[in-house]
Amino acid sequence: MPHIVSSAVPAAIVRIVRAISTLGITGLLLLSAKSEAATTRRTFDESDGSVDPRTRQMPSRHRLRLTIHSDYVRLSKAKDTDTGLTKRFHYAPLMLDLGYQIQFLRYMMFRSALAAGYNVANSRYSMPFAIEPQIYLGIQSKIFGLAGGYAYLLPIPMLKDAYDGRSQSIGAPIIANNHILRAELSVTSKVDRMALTFAFGLGATKSTLRHFSTTERKWRPAFSFQAGFFFDGTIRRLSRSKRTTNRRVDRSQAMGASSQASVSPGASLM
Repeated sequence: MPHIVSSAVPAAIVRIVRAISTLGITGLLLLSAKSEAATTRRTFDESDGSVDPRTRQMPSRHRLRLTIHSDYVRLSKAKDTDTGLTKRFHYAPLMLDLGYQIQFLRYMMFRSALAAGYNVANSRYSMPFAIEPQIYLGIQSKIFGLAGGYAYLLPIPMLKDAYDGRSQSIGAPIIANNHILRAELSVTSKVDRMALTFAFGLGATKSTLRHFSTTERKWRPAFSFQAGFFFDGTIRRLSRSKRTTNRRVDRSQAMGASSQASVSPGASLM
């Protein structure tokens, strides 16, 4: 009996040692693979202006931004005394937004933009078009951005109580002097030579609403969504870098040819 116990203990120790050895070898293999991958990433050839697609880069200092921009503001409702129908009105311009964004102090950003488009909600007969200048200040990392902004939303033209001409239509309101304060959260992903960006804005607009005999000025919730692209001049940088590389290659070849020419006469004398 004592003999059986003494033989079982070394066997268990051997199994533990084998397991530890296996884990150690596996860990060394993983570390070696990770080190090899890191070495490969460090040795990525960027001499022609290419950017390693496995790493994310900080945004360029100057970028143009082109997006589809949609705003939403909930308006008043009205009741038709003849039919008893009640209708809620909404304001939702769908616009093309062109902006310029500058990156400074590494993570800080400033953007100015101008959007213009058409109202796609049921108040389009009273406010068919919209223009919206904007400014933003915030932080921008490699992926996420957070900014606070101000915008002035200008519906044009403003036709109070206009309707679509149908017999049961109700006149739509207008909102004037629209000052918007907005917080914006954005996500930007590097895609080849441009950056795909999405932004969601939450804020409030102080507006003067006029609808039939009602006139009121107050803050209203305002939402926005944007989707589009950043253009940071990558194509221009690539072409400039390639031209610089070609000039360096030509210069080195010329120097090599001249050095060979200066050595060859001495060699013939020997």
